[in-house]
Amino acid sequence: MSRGDVALFTREGQIFSVGTVVKKIHNRQLARQLWGEDNDGDTWEFMYFLENIRPVSVSYQQFNAAVGYKENNIIRGFNVLTEEQSAAVLQKLNLGTSENPQEIELKKIGRVLAETGEFDVENEGEGRKQVLSSICRRQGQPEFRRKLIEAYSGRCAISRCDVVETLEAAHITPYNGPTTNHPANGLLLRADLHVLFDLLLIAVDPATLRVIIAPKLKNSSYSEFEGKTLNLPLQAHLRPSVGALQKHLDECGL
Repeated sequence: MSRGDVALFTREGQIFSVGTVVKKIHNRQLARQLWGEDNDGDTWEFMYFLENIRPVSVSYQQFNAAVGYKENNIIRGFNVLTEEQSAAVLQKLNLGTSENPQEIELKKIGRVLAETGEFDVENEGEGRKQVLSSICRRQGQPEFRRKLIEAYSGRCAISRCDVVETLEAAHITPYNGPTTNHPANGLLLRADLHVLFDLLLIAVDPATLRVIIAPKLKNSSYSEFEGKTLNLPLQAHLRPSVGALQKHLDECGL
């Protein structure tokens, strides 16, 4: 799940509540303090925070009809709908928010800018470009991530981590419209590695496809990834663009 996704909660034959994901974290220690462990020593370490939570009353039959499932389908466990199914459910069952997507996105951006202190009221034109870019990026990101998960067989390109919930779609060259949401301009990376990649602290040698890390990471736990060969998609046309990797490496200065 990603920020902005809509989560539905079910029990006793109906959807009884709906909310919007605003944050997600992975913290095993916190999870143990909150909920303890099960009989196998596991805990619920992947946590999601919601807003705009409200009660609803939608039967399984109504949901199944909207999604295209069999009438007697019973919802069990955690399920992720496709983009088309999600749109159908939100529209046909009126489970979406009363605000339109741009209003929601503008509020999110406003909160981030307020927290980071990057907002400049005198630079309205540039701010508007950033807002529109962010909206487009959010609209294209779920499908971009889905394609990368499929291309990389659900494993991080650097760490080989196969916990899909921790994996994100990283652009090699920065997002600049829908055409940049192409698998060849992406890497499937664990969330922390995605941050370091975007901060230009991790790069990939386009000639050898081996990982390069910044000097400041040499004495950290990330040093284990130095020189590792990328986990690549089996299909050649889905593999990262050599030109894009070179451009990113040049920006890193490594």
